[in-house]
Amino acid sequence: MSTWLWRLFLIWYAVGDALVGFDLVPPALEQANAVFLYLAGLICAVYLVKRFGRKKGILLSLFIILWSAAVRAHLAVRHYQRPEARG
Repeated sequence: MSTWLWRLFLIWYAVGDALVGFDLVPPALEQANAVFLYLAGLICAVYLVKRFGRKKGILLSLFIILWSAAVRAHLAVRHYQRPEARG
């Protein structure tokens, strides 16, 4: 599984890099960054499971997902507050 996932990631990255580099991103692919992030996350999860075993790898993956979401939510709330409300 990890071989085809890694190949898909590299192809997606290469195509995306070329499109962004030459400013050729079509409107339909403007949100395609999420696919890149999902693929990177899956590669990380596969690595963690292979490196630490199924149980610990899944727990570490869930921890990374939850911690990332919490940090993102905190930064988003802080970013969208009125300037006078920031502390």
